[in-house]
Amino acid sequence: MKTLHLLSYLIFLSKFLGPDTDIKYTHTRKAFPPPSPLITVQSAFLSRLFFPSEL
Repeated sequence: MKTLHLLSYLIFLSKFLGPDTDIKYTHTRKAFPPPSPLITVQSAFLSRLFFPSEL
């Protein structure tokens, strides 16, 4: 069951951080210079969404 959750989580992440993000980040690079903190916040939120029992 955990592998299924992890798989859907990775698929969701790959859709979320897909090729569109390059356009988004180049478009808003002046507003948000490093994209990595944004990604860590999103992944932390998503992991809380997918794995509430582990927190």
